Order: sequence, then structure tokens, then C-alpha cells
Amino acid sequence: MSFAVCRLSHAPMRREPDVVSEMVNEVRGGEAVEVVGTAGKFWRARLLVDDYEGWVDSRQFGVRGDGLPLVATHVTDDHCGEATMGEWAMAMPLGSPLPGYDGGTFLYGDERWTWKGKVREIPAAGTVPDVAELLHYARRYLRTPYLWGGRTVFGVDCSGFASSVLRAFGVEVRRDCVQQIEEGEKVPDLALAVPGDLVYFAPSGEAAQHVGIVLPCGEVIHSSAMVRIDDLTERGIVNRESGELTHRLKAVRRYVAWD
Repeated sequence: MSFAVCRLSHAPMRREPDVVSEMVNEVRGGEAVEVVGTAGKFWRARLLVDDYEGWVDSRQFGVRGDGLPLVATHVTDDHCGEATMGEWAMAMPLGSPLPGYDGGTFLYGDERWTWKGKVREIPAAGTVPDVAELLHYARRYLRTPYLWGGRTVFGVDCSGFASSVLRAFGVEVRRDCVQQIEEGEKVPDLALAVPGDLVYFAPSGEAAQHVGIVLPCGEVIHSSAMVRIDDLTERGIVNRESGELTHRLKAVRRYVAWD
């Protein structure tokens, strides 16, 4: 068993060991992977934060001298900021892990970088988030472009958005819609949904294909072309600009026993 850490702001995880292969997930800077296979310059890697597997370019990762990954207790809290190491600078999106954070510095592998921006502490797993804070955080992603496989404010897909927001508050959520919908408490009717619940969408009889976060007042925030807010009805999502029903409601799940 060997571990490595992403030493860039983010790195693609691909379906096949090829630079032109589909990006199925994204590894944030500072996140650790377990290397489970190799193919040339590519590693078959399991992302420890969500157990997702795919292929990563080994040159975008580093290994600590002791071979063990550090668990981040803090993340960046600027929409986008700059980390520095000597003459080098690196753009850091909102929510970037800061492993080994200590007085404004952090470790990516054995490289110690400086971060002068805002930070927030990651709540312990099982902590009940303040729903208003969580929804405010979700809104910070607004107008982020849709990117298949993305998990950051540089580009995010629907399930990457939902899981990134909840995970920022210590809520364990799987990566993809079809995984997420199998977990959490079933909410039998949209009328019983509360802000912070996740809502899933799909054509009739098909597996979940889209997810959003319930907002107050019959709204949903989700990533479709961009992170946006639309109307949420018993039928599904209604685009505020066109009035079109764009996603048909399938299910509601609750991952937090909201206070």
C-alpha cells in the first residue's frame, strides 16, 4: 500500500490511463490517494476522501518522506487565493485542504507552502451544521461553470457541487448521484423537504442523473451549465429564465438531522 498527495491546486482523475480520457472526478490539492495500480506514467488511485477510483498522472502527485498522508483540519475560505513557496505561486480555490496547517503554512507532500488568506476549520464528522451557514457557502459557488467531474469553484458538476458543500461542513456524502441516493434518510414527499436536503432528478424509471440542494421558498441550487438557482416544484426543476421543466423529480434525501 502506498499513498500520494496532489501537489497542484487540483488534478483530473480519468476513466482510462490517457490524457484524453474522460475526467470522472477531480482531486483537490492536498488530498491523498492510495495507489492501487500503475500504467506507465499513470497511477490507478483511490481517493481517500470518498473512495472513488480512477487514473491520475503520477507527475501531479508527491509522496511524503514517511509515506503517510496528512489529514487536513483546515481549508481555504477565500473564493480564490494564492499560495506561495519561494518564487512559485499557485491559485487555490475555495475549500482547498491545507494539510499540516500551522501558522499560515501547510504541506503538500514534503513541500511547505504559505497561505495568507482566510481559513476555516473542518467540523468533526457528525457535527450538525448551521443550515444558514451551509446554504450561504453553497451560494458562494454561484455562476461556477459546469464541468463534468469537477469539484471546485473553477468548475463543478452537479454531484461534485452537492458533495463538496456538505463535506465542507463535516457531512459524509458519496461522490456521484447514483451513490448518494442510496444513502441518507428517505424523505417521502417534497412537501416534507427542508433547506439543506438533497433532491435527485431523472427521467421516469431511470437512475438518478442530477442533484441539487434544497433552498427556502421553493428554490433549489444546482449545477446545470453553471451553478444557479431555479424553482423547485413537485414535478421537478423549472428554469427561471425559460419556464421550462428541465429535470424531473425522483427523490429527496436527508443527510443531516437538522436542528
